[in-house]
Amino acid sequence: MVKYIHFITIGKEDNQLHLAGIPKFSGEEAVLFTTINNRKKLDSIKENLSHLGLGYRVIFVKESYADAYRKANDEASAYFDENTCIAVNITTGSRIIVSAIEDAVRIQLYYFHKRTYEKKICSAFRYIIERKNGKLIFKIAPIWNFTIKDFNDIFDALIEINNPASSKELYDLIYLRSYTGGYEAFRKTFRRFLKWFKNQPCFKEETGKAPKYKIDL
Repeated sequence: MVKYIHFITIGKEDNQLHLAGIPKFSGEEAVLFTTINNRKKLDSIKENLSHLGLGYRVIFVKESYADAYRKANDEASAYFDENTCIAVNITTGSRIIVSAIEDAVRIQLYYFHKRTYEKKICSAFRYIIERKNGKLIFKIAPIWNFTIKDFNDIFDALIEINNPASSKELYDLIYLRSYTGGYEAFRKTFRRFLKWFKNQPCFKEETGKAPKYKIDL
């Protein structure tokens, strides 16, 4: 069972934009990052979370990248575990604090997989909530190890294809572009790629004799 942990920055936006991602993606717990000046809004958010029956932690940060980054690093490191997915709400709050949280989550996810030799499934993504004609629109952006070229090639292929594809079909598609290794080497790389993506809402897997995959963004 996937455990979704929501990292939310408290801002001036209304409570719905802060919290709508929790029922949308489900949630195990919320981590609320806030400056000391947002106490009134924080109290309102905490009350809403209590009505939702969701546990939360409050992390007070300064209006600075360095302080938010250090504290978000600690939080992300503590929460990443097998079958955990951190969901970063980038809709609300200070842009500099949100940027620090995004960076910290990406770095700690990288170190988590490095420590476990990428044997465990663990992931993270960002989402933004917009209003259109009175309805909430959710847009997702995955977080992954973009420093690995093969991961980027797989990602590019998965967002371009119209229908889900098997690992062999992906290999054939990527091989024609840039991949130089054999299929068995590609399968090992793809299994590592899955550890970063498998629990993300944008990642689709059709099970069967030959599982097929797609990323919908």
